[in-house]
Amino acid sequence: APIDVMKFRSNSAHEQSEKRGGSDAMRADGMAHAVPAAAASSPMPDTDRMAQYNGRSSGAPSPTPDAAAQDGPELGNVGNADQSLLMSHRDDPEYLSEALCFVRSQLEFFVSSDDTVYNVNKGPTQGGRVGIRCKYCANVQCAQGEKPQSKPEKQTRYATSFPNSIRLVYQTVRNFQRFHILKCPAIPEDVKAQYQTLKSTKRPKEHSSGRRRSSLSSPLYWENDCRRRGMIDTKSGIRLQSGRFLSNDRKLSESGKECEESVNLHADSTHCDELTQVLSCARSIPPDMADISSSLLDQNQKIHEEGKLKSMKSQLISVSDEQPQLLPAAEDSPPIIAGMSPTLQLNQPAEVAVSSDTLSDYQTALLASAEETNLHDQGNERTWGLSLTDGDLLEKVSLARNMALAVGQIEQLPQIPLGACDNFCNGNASLQEDNADMLYSLGTELFELFSGLSVDSFDILPTDYEEFECDANGEKPQRRAKREKRREESRHVPLSELGFPPPLCSLVSSLLIQRSNNQKGSEISLAEVEEDLRLMVTEPEKFLFQHDLGGLEISFGPSLYGREEETSTLLGACERSTDVNRNGSELVLVSGYSGTGKSCLVTECLADKAHCFVSGKFDEMKQFRPLSAIISALDDYCGFLARDTDRLENVKQAVMDAIGDEGQFLANLIPNLRKIVDLGMNQSVQNRGREALQHLFWKLRMLLRSTCDHSHPVVIFLDDIHWADNVSLDLMQALAVDSEIKGLILICSYRDNEVGTGHPLITHLEDIKRSHVSITQIEVRNLDMGSITSLISDLLSLTPRLTRPLAEVVFQKTCGNAFFTVQFLTTLFQEGLLHFSLESRRWEWKLNQIRERDIADSVVELMTDKLCRLPPAVQEALCTAAAFGAQCNEAVFQILDRDQSNNFVASLDIAVAEGLLVKPESVYRFPHDQVQHAAYLLIPELGRDYQAFHLAVGRSLMKHLSDHELDLYLFIVVDQYNRGSNLIAHDKERIDLAALSLKAGQRAFSMSSFLPAAQFLNLGLGLLIDDDWERHRVLCFDLFNLCSETEYTLGDLDGSERHIGEALRRAKTLDEKLQPFMTLVQTLGLQRDRVNDAIDTALEVLDMLGESLPEIVSEAMTKEEIMTTQELLAMKPEEELFAAKDSMPEMKKRAIGFLKNLLYLVYVKRKELFPIVACRMVRLLLLHGICLESSLGFVSFGVVLCGSGDFDGGYRLGRIALLVTEMFDAKDYHSRVYAIAYSLVVPWREPIQAAHIGLKRAIEFGVKTGDTEYAMISASMYCVSALHFSGQELNSLIIEMDKYAKQMKEYKHQFIHDVTTPARQVALYLMGRSTYPTEIRDEIHDSWEQIDTIHRYMLRFYFMWLEFLFERYESAWEAYQKNQDLPKHFFGKFEALCNHTFYSGLTALVLARNNGNERAEYAECIDDSIAQIKKWTSSSQWNCEHKLELLVAEHSYLEGNFVDAVRAYDAAIDLAAKHSFVHEQALALEKKAIFCNETGDHINACEHFKRACDCYAKWGASTKVAFIQANYL
Repeated sequence: APIDVMKFRSNSAHEQSEKRGGSDAMRADGMAHAVPAAAASSPMPDTDRMAQYNGRSSGAPSPTPDAAAQDGPELGNVGNADQSLLMSHRDDPEYLSEALCFVRSQLEFFVSSDDTVYNVNKGPTQGGRVGIRCKYCANVQCAQGEKPQSKPEKQTRYATSFPNSIRLVYQTVRNFQRFHILKCPAIPEDVKAQYQTLKSTKRPKEHSSGRRRSSLSSPLYWENDCRRRGMIDTKSGIRLQSGRFLSNDRKLSESGKECEESVNLHADSTHCDELTQVLSCARSIPPDMADISSSLLDQNQKIHEEGKLKSMKSQLISVSDEQPQLLPAAEDSPPIIAGMSPTLQLNQPAEVAVSSDTLSDYQTALLASAEETNLHDQGNERTWGLSLTDGDLLEKVSLARNMALAVGQIEQLPQIPLGACDNFCNGNASLQEDNADMLYSLGTELFELFSGLSVDSFDILPTDYEEFECDANGEKPQRRAKREKRREESRHVPLSELGFPPPLCSLVSSLLIQRSNNQKGSEISLAEVEEDLRLMVTEPEKFLFQHDLGGLEISFGPSLYGREEETSTLLGACERSTDVNRNGSELVLVSGYSGTGKSCLVTECLADKAHCFVSGKFDEMKQFRPLSAIISALDDYCGFLARDTDRLENVKQAVMDAIGDEGQFLANLIPNLRKIVDLGMNQSVQNRGREALQHLFWKLRMLLRSTCDHSHPVVIFLDDIHWADNVSLDLMQALAVDSEIKGLILICSYRDNEVGTGHPLITHLEDIKRSHVSITQIEVRNLDMGSITSLISDLLSLTPRLTRPLAEVVFQKTCGNAFFTVQFLTTLFQEGLLHFSLESRRWEWKLNQIRERDIADSVVELMTDKLCRLPPAVQEALCTAAAFGAQCNEAVFQILDRDQSNNFVASLDIAVAEGLLVKPESVYRFPHDQVQHAAYLLIPELGRDYQAFHLAVGRSLMKHLSDHELDLYLFIVVDQYNRGSNLIAHDKERIDLAALSLKAGQRAFSMSSFLPAAQFLNLGLGLLIDDDWERHRVLCFDLFNLCSETEYTLGDLDGSERHIGEALRRAKTLDEKLQPFMTLVQTLGLQRDRVNDAIDTALEVLDMLGESLPEIVSEAMTKEEIMTTQELLAMKPEEELFAAKDSMPEMKKRAIGFLKNLLYLVYVKRKELFPIVACRMVRLLLLHGICLESSLGFVSFGVVLCGSGDFDGGYRLGRIALLVTEMFDAKDYHSRVYAIAYSLVVPWREPIQAAHIGLKRAIEFGVKTGDTEYAMISASMYCVSALHFSGQELNSLIIEMDKYAKQMKEYKHQFIHDVTTPARQVALYLMGRSTYPTEIRDEIHDSWEQIDTIHRYMLRFYFMWLEFLFERYESAWEAYQKNQDLPKHFFGKFEALCNHTFYSGLTALVLARNNGNERAEYAECIDDSIAQIKKWTSSSQWNCEHKLELLVAEHSYLEGNFVDAVRAYDAAIDLAAKHSFVHEQALALEKKAIFCNETGDHINACEHFKRACDCYAKWGASTKVAFIQANYL
C-alpha cells in the first residue's frame, strides 16, 4: 500500500519520553528542562510556588493591585480566559528579521483557564500552562461564545500550541509560520499577502541601526524575551512565575539578555595547514596516481587563493556577578561559547580553553542559531560552521571525497601507508601502519579541512565521538557519565559544536576513534568512508545538510526499493501506449503477497509519469456499488478530461458522437460525465436482462474509444482485482480485448496466493490470453536486506553504514514485507525505541530492546495491537469506518454524528493525523486493506458482535437520514442492515427493511448492476415469513419476480427456477402467474436441452390468455393460417395500420410478449410451428393495434410469406417491420428486426450485397443496445453468406471473421462462435492457409452427431461444396443425399436454399455426363434444380440469373446441344462478372474450359482455364488456382 508521508515529530517523541518518566529518556530526546536561576533563587516555598503556577493559593498573599501596577499591567488572575499578551515587542527588529517580527505580531501568549484544556496538536493538557495561539482564531472563538481554550470543532493546524519549555517557543512559532498562517481561514487575506511579500524579500544582514545582526543572539533573545515577561520552565510546561504576565517594556541588549548585562568577546583560531602533508605525498607516488594528486593539490590551492578555507574564532562571554544568570553559576565558572565570528583569522593558535561543563547547556542555543540561519521562507541561504554556505560546505565535502579516493588508491600500493608519508618520501619503504592508523590519519586531515583546527593541539576525540557516534546497537553506552568526566579533562571545542551537520561530524568521529577506541561496532572501512562521502556529495539535502528539527517529514514509497526491474517494466508499458503502430490495449498483471507493495509500486511509478493515471480498488467487504472499482476509475478519468481545457471541446464532441443519446444512462454511474457533456433530457435504452449489461459495457468502451488514443494514453489501475465480482471481471476483459481502444494500459494487481486454478480471475485471464492481447506479468516479492537498508537510510537521512545494524533486525522481524516494515518502524518510533535526538541532531535507536521486542506474527496483529492503544472514541470510529469497507464519504459520518453520543469526524481526523487513514478531499480511506482488516477485528475488542455492530450502524443511519439522503445513500444503509439482519425481531422493522431491499434491488437492476441487485433482493426474501404472503402479498411477489429475473440475467438458472417455482406455488390469479411464467420461459430457453420445455410452457400460458395454438401442425393447417392472415392484412391499409398505435389491451400485450419469445424458440427447435406463431401474432396486431413488439411479428410473417413463395408479400411485410421499428424508436428491437429482415426477407428481392449492408447495421445496433445475441447471429449469417454466396474477397473476409469471432467470445456466445468456425476453416483452406482438407472433412463428420440440426445440415453443405470445387463429385453427391432435407430446416433462408439447389444440380449434371448408364439416377435432381432456380430468378434476378445460365449450359452440354451450351456459358460468365460474383464467374470459366477441353478445343480451354485462375486468384482461393494449374495447365 502507498505510504505517502510519515511524520516523525520531536514533540511526539518527548511525549513518549515523559510517559517513560526517565530523565535519560528526556535527555535523549533533547527535551530536558532547566529551571532558571531566577526561579531557583525565589524565596517562595516550592509548594506555594507550584500552587501559584496552577492558579491556586496556598496561603501566600496574592500581589496587591498596586504591586501589580508597579511591575506591569494586571491581566487577570491565572485561570481567567482573558489572560493573554501579544507576543510582539518593540525590540524585535533589533534581533529578528522582518518576517519573524511580522509572524510574532500575529500571535499571543495566553494562560489556560481550566484544570484540563484541549491542545489541538496533542489533545488534552493541564490547565494553568502558558500557550501560544493565533490571535485571529482566538477572536473567532470568542465571537462564537466559546472559551478560547476549549476544544475546537475544527481548527487549522497549530492554531493553539503548548510548548514544553521556553527553548521550544521558537520552534512553536516556526511551526505556526510553516503550517498555519497561510492556511488559517480566520486570518485576513491582506495579512497573508503582506506575509507572502515579506517571505519573498531577502532578509537584510543589518538592522536599521546599521549594526549587523548576530545569528547566535537570536535564540537567546527568544528565551530572554519569555523570561522578562515572567515565564519559567516547570516539569508540567511553561508557567507564570508571579501568576501574571510582567511588563512588556523591558529592554534587552544585543546579546539577547537584559540591558544591564555586559558582553566581552575574545577569539582565537587555528588554520588547517597540515592538509598539505597528505597531499604532498602525491609528489612521490607512482605515475598512475599523479592525476588524483594533482587534482587535490589544485583544489587545495584554489581554496587558499579564494579565502574559502576560513578558521574559527571562539567568542567568550564574561558574565557580571551582580546580574541574573540563565544557569546556576559556579564560583569558578569559566567563560562559555556565545557565538562564532563571521570573519576569522588564519594560522593563529588556540589560546583559551572552554569549559565543557557549561558547553552542553548551550548546545540548544547553537542549534537554534543554526536553525535561525536555515529559514527557507526568509530567502537566505543556510550557513554552517565557519559561516560556510551550502555551496561552500558541499565543495569541501567534494574535496574530502577526492581525498578518500586518493587514499583508497594509495592503500592499494605496497609500502605506502598514509600515516608515513614523510618516511615514504625519505625512501624508508619498510615502515607501514595498519588500517586503523590509516583511517585515523584520514580523519585528522578531514577534521582540519572542515574546522581549520589541528587535532594534535588538543584531544578532540572523546567529546566528538560521544556526541554523534552510536555503537552497533544504535545506542550511546555510558555517554553521559563519560561526557562529564571527559569534559573535565578537555577544555576544547568539539567539531560537532562548530555548527557542522551531524552526518559529517559522525563520519569524522568514526575515523578519529579507529586508533584509540576498540569499542565493538566502531569499525569503519575505507569503502564505507568513500560511500558516505559519495552520498553526501550526490544527495546533500538527504545525507549532509541539517533537517528541520521541528517536524521531520519524509515521503517515500517502500515498494520502490530494489524494484528497478519492475519499475522499468511499468515505464516500458507506459511508453508503448504512445506507439502509434500498436493496436489495442495492453494488460499488465502485478502479483504478489499482501503487503509486498504492489499498489505502491504502480502508484509511485506511474502516478506522476503517465499522461493520465486513474485507479480503483476492489473491496474485500464487497460494498454494494455497481462495478465499484472500474466505475470509480472511469469517474476520475472523466474528471481529468473535464479539467483538460485545451482539448475539452474536442472531447465533448467525441463523447457525444460515441454515446449518442445514452449520456443520461452513463451519468447515473459516472457523475463526472456531466462535466464534459450537456446531457439534457436524453432518454436511455430501456433494456432488461442480459442485454442491459452488454449495453452498459458497450457504452463504456465507446467512451474510452472516443477519448483515449496514442497521443493521450490512459493508465487504469485496478487494485486487488482478486476480490472483483464476475461482472467486473467481464467488463475488465471487455476493455482488455477491445482492439479499437488505442493507448490504454490496464494494470491489475492481485494476490497470487489467494488466486487458485478455479478462481474466476484465472478463467478470465485465460480467455484474454486466447484473444492474443499483449500481457505483461510482474511478480512483486518481499524486499531484500539491501533494500531494507536503503529504505531506513532514506527514512532517517543516515548513511547505510549507520543504519545497517537496525536494518538487519528489522529484516529479521518483518522478512522484508514492505508494509510490515513501515508499520514496524512506526511502532518503534511510537514506543520510543526509535527517536530523533535534538542533542545530537540525528535519529537514534535502542537496538537491543528492538531485538528483544516480541512482534506479532502478521502485520494485522501488529496493527491491531497499535489500534488498541488509541483512545476508545478513535477505536470505535475506526471500527465504524472499517464496517463500511475500504473507504467511505465524510458526509456519512457527519450523519452519524447527529447522534449526540457520537463524534466520529473528529475521531477520524485524529486517525488521519496518526496515519491510520488518508483523507483525499472528503473521503476517508484506509491506506492498506490490512489496516482496514485490523480495524474491523477491533469490533469484538469493544465488546460488540459483528452483526450487532452493523445493525446498530444501519439503525443509526436510518434514524438520522432525510428522504433525500436516504435516496443518496440507499446502498450503504441496506448493506449495513444486511450484515445484521439476523438480529431483527420486530415485524415492522423487518418489513420496512424488506421494502428497502426491494427498492435497492430495483435501483441496482436499473443501473445494470445485477450482482448487487441479486444480493439486495435475496436479503429481502430472507426477511419474509409465511404470514407475509397474506399481509404483504405485492411486496412478496415483487421480490420473488425481480430476484428470479436478476438471477436469470446473471446465469444462475437454478436459483431463478427455485424462486419462480415458489412464486407460482403461491400465486392464485393469472395476473400473479404471468411474470413468473415469462421468466421461466426465458430461463428454460437459455438451456439448449430444455428448449422444448420452454415451448410447451409458453403454449400453456397462451392457452390461459385465450390464444390457443396447436401442438401438432399439418401442412394444410399452416396454409389456412397463412391465408387467413393475408386476407386480414389486405383489409388494413398501411395508414390505418400505423394509426392504431398504443391501443392494445394489457392482456393482449402479455400474449404478444409470450409469442415474441416463442418465435425464436420454435424457429430453432420446431420449425413447423413458426408460421402458426407468426400468423397469430400478426392477427393480434391487426385486430387490437400495434405496439412495441409489432415489428417482430410483421418481419416474422414476412419470412413465412417468402418461404411459401409470396416474395412480394413477404418483402412488403419486412418493409413495414422496419418502419414500425423507426416509428416506435424501438432501439431494443432494432438488431433482431434488421437481422431477420436482411437475412430471411430482403435477399429474396434485392442483391445479396445490399442485404449484407443491412446485416452489418444489425450488428452495429445490437452491440450499441446490448442485444449482443442478435448482433452475433447477424455476424454469423453475414460471414456464412459472404463466403459461399456473394464471393467476397477472402483476405478481407477472413479479417472480418476473426474480428467477429473475437467478439463472440468476448460476449460469451460460444455456440454462435462454434457454428461459425467451419466457415472460417473453409475460407482458410481455399486461401491455402490450411493444408489438411481431409482433416476438415473428418472433423465435419465427427461433429455431425453432436451439434444442432440446422448447423449439421450447414456443415454437410460446406462439405458438398468443397468436394464439388475440387472435382470429387461422388463424395459431393453422397453428402447431398444425406442433406436432402435441408430446405425443411432452412425455412426462408435464401442463400442456403439457393446454393444447396445450385451445387447439387451441378453435381448431378457432371455425374450424369460422366456416368451415362446411371443418368436416370440424377435426372430428378437436375430437373428440380433448374426449375427451382428459374422460379427464384423471377423474384431475385440479380442473385440467381447467372446460376440459372450455368445450369442451362451444363444441361445443354449433357444433352449434346453444344451451341446452346456455349451461349449459356458465356452468359453465365458475363452475368456473374456484372453482378460481382467473382467466385462463380471463375466457376463458369472453369466449366466452359472443361467443356472446350472435352470437345477438343484446347486453345479456348487453355485460355478459359487461365481466366478462371485469374478470377479465383482475385477471389483469394489460391488452393483452387493451384488445383487447376496442376490438373489442366
